Amino acid sequence: MLTEQGFARAISRLGKQFMSLSPLYEVQVTQVYFNSLMTNMAYGGARYIGTGRGFATSRLSFSTLFSRFSDSSIYFGARLMMLLTFFSAAYWKWPVLYFWISIAAMLITPFLYNPHQFVLTDFILDYRDYLRWLGAGNSSSNTNSWISHCRLTRIRITGYKRKRLGERTPTTGFISRAHKANIFFTEILLPIIMALVMLIAYTYLHSVSNVQEAENNGGEVNSTLIRVLIISLAPIVINFAITIAFFFVSIGLGPCCAMCMPQFGQVIAGIVHTIAVIIYIACFFLLWVLEGWNIAPTILGIICQVFVERAIFAILQHLLLSREFGEDETNVAWWTGR
Repeated sequence: MLTEQGFARAISRLGKQFMSLSPLYEVQVTQVYFNSLMTNMAYGGARYIGTGRGFATSRLSFSTLFSRFSDSSIYFGARLMMLLTFFSAAYWKWPVLYFWISIAAMLITPFLYNPHQFVLTDFILDYRDYLRWLGAGNSSSNTNSWISHCRLTRIRITGYKRKRLGERTPTTGFISRAHKANIFFTEILLPIIMALVMLIAYTYLHSVSNVQEAENNGGEVNSTLIRVLIISLAPIVINFAITIAFFFVSIGLGPCCAMCMPQFGQVIAGIVHTIAVIIYIACFFLLWVLEGWNIAPTILGIICQVFVERAIFAILQHLLLSREFGEDETNVAWWTGR
């Protein structure tokens, strides 16, 4: 362009690219390409989708964008953002700002380029629909819900049960599950390796302070590894117990309360999910207190918690879960008691 249209036009075009945040878009597109390639190699399912030649830009709701880009870029970007937060808290340098911009692109670009994203009325409607999306699918089957999004992600691994007599075909169609050998490294071994790396980093960070603590306490020192494992496993155990307890509440009260409260399952599920969020917030503050109000090791401890739980859920999900039913009967029955 510099040789064809001149220096001024080339600089003007480059300035427009930066003003439109085009570099952020390129980071997002590259990550989506990479995730699509890895997913197709592990699970298969690559196919041609005809897009036509019409005007393809349209506005999508926040929940739709989140469900489409969560696995490809948002979750991965969130984990990188946590690591970058720890690095910035422990060793801040101005060049780190470049990585903040690059990683933030994975989180905000799907919403930044959504048409009319910053219109107040559309934002309020998006927020309302997002709250409904989080709670939908627990009183009756709903394909446009958070639980349905989780099931679709899990079905690639577990697959569907064989269709029973009189059962409707799922709206997504029956999806063949991936072979265990194809996903062993990316979905099972890699999360375990990352969890071990984070645990080693956490224990190494406390190695100097543990030596000083042992000298001051006559050789006695608190195990940082046991501390972070407790912080990681405690929410799983507590949430499991709470879920079982509310299951019996649903069995006892669900059939009666559902007659006067059609959204009984959604209410019970909302209570359990809210308690789970509170438990994770409490674990953060507990770890913060145990770290002596030092934010850097606290952040690294939370990172360990995320990666350890991700490894645990990967093992449970890939090795122990059975095939899914065609419709969401199990989830609805759990929360409604019917």
